[in-house]
This record gives sequence, structure tokens and C-alpha cells, in this order.
Amino acid sequence: MNRALLAFLFGLITASVAAAVAGAASGTTPGANGDLVFRRYFDRSHRWGAIFTVTPAGGRLSQVTFPARGVLDNVPDWSPDGTEIAFVLGRGPRSDLWIAGSDGSNPRRLLSCSLPCNTISKPDWSPDGTRILVTRDSFPLDANGVPSTFEFLTVDPANATVTTLFGRRDGVTAEAARWSPDGTRVVFVRSRPNGDGTWGSAVFVADVLQGDERRITPWGLNATYPDWGPTDRIVFSSYDLGSFPGSTQAGNLYTIAPDGSDLHAVTTFGANSTVGAQPRWVPDGTAIIFTQVTRNGDPGGVRTMTLIAPDGTALRPATTTSTPGTHPTMQPSPA
Repeated sequence: MNRALLAFLFGLITASVAAAVAGAASGTTPGANGDLVFRRYFDRSHRWGAIFTVTPAGGRLSQVTFPARGVLDNVPDWSPDGTEIAFVLGRGPRSDLWIAGSDGSNPRRLLSCSLPCNTISKPDWSPDGTRILVTRDSFPLDANGVPSTFEFLTVDPANATVTTLFGRRDGVTAEAARWSPDGTRVVFVRSRPNGDGTWGSAVFVADVLQGDERRITPWGLNATYPDWGPTDRIVFSSYDLGSFPGSTQAGNLYTIAPDGSDLHAVTTFGANSTVGAQPRWVPDGTAIIFTQVTRNGDPGGVRTMTLIAPDGTALRPATTTSTPGTHPTMQPSPA
């Protein structure tokens, strides 16, 4: 999510969701670990990029999407059977939801971000393959540049039917919603201005039927980019790249229980040092895959895909060959 997406405004609306939440769903689909899907930039301005896949062991690299110059394909997510990929196609300031075969075949748009929509972001595919969860925010903007409405939507990939789970309209932003393992809750981020020109963010958990929410991280931690894993732990990062671009603060990975207890630091990178960003659980729950940013004096840094055990050990490259990329997600394969 780009910096503009720190401007969302939410208002609570409860919609018909019984069909939308039927069956199990989770941020990371359980199963054996397969190939990686990720986004790679083609330019230094980070406005042009495509979706790729790579095999972790052999390093076989395949380009999935072929966007025109100035178009950014972003935040990919595997279907539960590993045959399709959902992603966001950025067209200027707006973005649409697309899916394509894992080899790039049959690309098609499921949801268009037409006015008053401002942005559609971060698809999360349910394990049964019947729904894709996305975030949508809409104009007009308030004095802080925050869109007037935020909604969590599910989209049926078979017929593009859209269902609203719930929304927010309270002057605080939100993003990056992902399913709980049982499909009854979502984890997401809310962001608010601190009054001094800076922003703060925290992770929340909400019930999808009532929309009732609970903050599970302190605002001062600036938690972003959560993912709900198969072991019922939530992983997130602090001072993530999209929400805090150019920040020199320490950016680390953490795990936490869904009730806000048992907060655990996975990494301990220092300020103006390496950053851990965009974490996702691998399907078997034994590791976290993330974007590691080596700054070396450059806030943008060199970005590589990295694995780490939940206890902070076994830090290693996600592929046997050097493969730069961001937003990595591992393919669920039959166990």
C-alpha cells in the first residue's frame, strides 16, 4: 500500500455477511510450502513493476504479468490450489483487483476502482477459493487527506459478485485486512494522525458479523502489515515500507496472540539499519517470509526475500539464488 493509503476514513456499516464468511478462511492458507510469488520493480521511482514466481530450491524465475510502462502490478496472493494469483493493478492514483493463472494465462479484472473509489488493496484469498478479501477506500477527502469511507469487501472470483463485510467512518484509517483461520474475524491496521505531522498505526481484530473491533497492539509500536497464520498467531511489522516510507526508525517483525497477549519480537534490527517488512506466514506455519531491506545509508535500501523461524532463528534467503523482490507469498501445495 502506498503512502496515500494512510489517508482512509472509516464508518461502521454492517451488511449481510453470512454467505461471505461461510467456511474456513485464513490470511495464509495451510498446507505444504510451494513456489514464491512476489512483485519486482522495473524503475527507481517504484511506479512500474510486475508479478513474478520463483522456485525456492531451483531458483526458476517466471514473469506472470507484463504491465505497460508506468503500471504497477502489486501485492500478489496465491489461490488455495496454487493455480491462480490475485493481485492489484495500479493505474495512476487508482488500482483494480485482477486475477490470472499462475503462468499468467487468462488475466481478468474482478473489481474496478472507479470514482468515488480511491484505492483497492491487498487481496487475501480464502482457502476454499470462493472469495477474495480486499480493502476499498473512497472519496471525498477530509482535512488530513483521508478518504471518506473504508470498506472490507469479498469478491467471488467466479462471477465477480461483491459483498460488503463491514466499514468504518470515524476519522481513523485502516488497511491490509486478512482472514482468521476460522473465517469469523479479520486482522487489519488502523492509522491516525498524531497531531504533530506524523502518523501512528496499530493492529486490530474485528468480528466479521458484528464488526466489533479490538486493538491488540499499542499505537506507539506503529504496527503494520499483519498476517494471521495457521497456528493462530498473528505476525506484523513495525515502520513498514508502505506506511512509513523513508523512515530511519527500527523496522522489526513481531508475533502476537489474537487477544493481544504474548507479544514477541522476532527480529531486533536497529534504527537506520536492516528493516523487516511485509511479513507472511508460510503455509506449514514453520517460518515467516518477509522483505528484508538492507539500508547501508539508503532508506530505500536493497530489498530481498528472506525466511526466518517464528522464534527469530534460522534467518536465511528465501531462494537459493539471489532474487530481488518484495511482497513475497509462498504457494500452498497439497501436503
